[in-house]
Amino acid sequence: MHKLSLIFCGAFVLLASFGLRFWLLHERGFDPDEFEHLHAAWYLSKGFVPFRDFFENHTPVLHFVLAPIVGLFDVESDVHDAFAAIFLARKVMLVFTALIVIFTLWLGWFCREWCVGLFAAVFLSNSVMFLEKSLEVRPDSISVFAWIAGLVSVAYAFRSKTQSGLRTRVTFLICGVFLGLGFMASQKIAFAMIGFCIVMLWYLFDGRFRGTFASRFFNALIQFFGFCLPIFLVLGYLEINGAVEDFIKYAFLFNSGWPREFWHWRVSADLVAHNPVLAGLGAIGLFRAIFRYTYGARFDSRGIVLTVTLLGLLLGLFIIPAPYPQYYMMLMPLLAIFAAMTLVDVVDALVVRAGEERVGIRSIGQEGYLPFVTRENVLACLLILISIAPAIWMRHQFKWSNAQDLAEIAYVMEHTTASDTVMDGWKGVGVFRPHALFFWMLPPTLAQRIPLEDRDKILRGLESGEIAPRIVNMDSYLLQLGPETSNFLEKHYRPVGLGDLYIRND
Repeated sequence: MHKLSLIFCGAFVLLASFGLRFWLLHERGFDPDEFEHLHAAWYLSKGFVPFRDFFENHTPVLHFVLAPIVGLFDVESDVHDAFAAIFLARKVMLVFTALIVIFTLWLGWFCREWCVGLFAAVFLSNSVMFLEKSLEVRPDSISVFAWIAGLVSVAYAFRSKTQSGLRTRVTFLICGVFLGLGFMASQKIAFAMIGFCIVMLWYLFDGRFRGTFASRFFNALIQFFGFCLPIFLVLGYLEINGAVEDFIKYAFLFNSGWPREFWHWRVSADLVAHNPVLAGLGAIGLFRAIFRYTYGARFDSRGIVLTVTLLGLLLGLFIIPAPYPQYYMMLMPLLAIFAAMTLVDVVDALVVRAGEERVGIRSIGQEGYLPFVTRENVLACLLILISIAPAIWMRHQFKWSNAQDLAEIAYVMEHTTASDTVMDGWKGVGVFRPHALFFWMLPPTLAQRIPLEDRDKILRGLESGEIAPRIVNMDSYLLQLGPETSNFLEKHYRPVGLGDLYIRND
């Protein structure tokens, strides 16, 4: 009976959180990344091949997912259909967000107990940073879902009594498929794989894991085969379309030379400021786990999976040149599980059972019992309390309106034909219009990385009329193409009085 109070409170908080998301996805402003991925998906739906026909530096699973969705709407000529496609894409992201929360609950439950899983799901869902990024149309939601699903799979596989059984090997295969899918959704999962590879090496060479070395080695091979399957499928599509070389060039080699934009301290500080309980308890839980495994605590393969993979993700914060908040989405489920474990352990240390239904609150030097105060009721009260501050922070999301974004997209669609090109910096106003340049989106530092000869080609193309966009979004990112290009655009285009939009002088 007392468990019902905790289950009810947890369900209420999670449902309220997702109700908020469903409301916000129609109201909150857009990140330029969202229009980038929608534009790439639209191009894919029209038969263009990413990397070969247009620049893209993300692995393409999200675009494969969104392309048929965008194709359901008349996004080129109907503004309302264009908006409907955009919001439906956000709703698809909401599905992956729900799966991330569910699998986080599952992983926490399997690694400790059901209330740890519930608290982990609430901690994660209440995270302001997770709310901000999971609401958006971006590949990280798919990648994080695949990452957490892979961890659940490997944790189950490690605990299987017969490491040579069919069920165990299928579970390793599923784990590999999930991780390969995550890698084809976002290359950032490579940083998560640092810790995961260490876990698998530990599994191979530590005799405390179940099974013989031969059976464990065969399981690792099956897992690697599963990892390769999604990659081979993507490479097969690209090979058929003659785009493998371009894929390697732009999705990997191009990104490997990305200059450092900033260190992670600012984003980490935001996480701590918005969700101090999650960050504090999670850090304590991680340090406790490190201490346990360093000083010979009871061997626990599930704890090793959580600890080592989280440490690998934290190491990635120092390696990745631009640790934007979306990178934190991969580590936050694990941080939430450690925070939940710490909180439950604290309650268990303070609350002492007295019979089956009553508990006492431990005081200094003595135990005094409060009738009808159960462990689950205490946890239920804490669950509500830890949800108050994040809910207050989340109110700021409503101040970021998407009205300006939608107005600019509507203007572009109403003042161009389906064949008119749009030249943009980093806004995405031409989300459903052909782009004027191969490097059609210019996020921070990308313009400087375009070779000088390619920038000269852009200027010569504008001057000759070969590149003739109907509308230009003259933001600060586009101006980084150089003063000559900026002067040409300012001379031949006039502002329309809406954002940074300029229209060609005809």
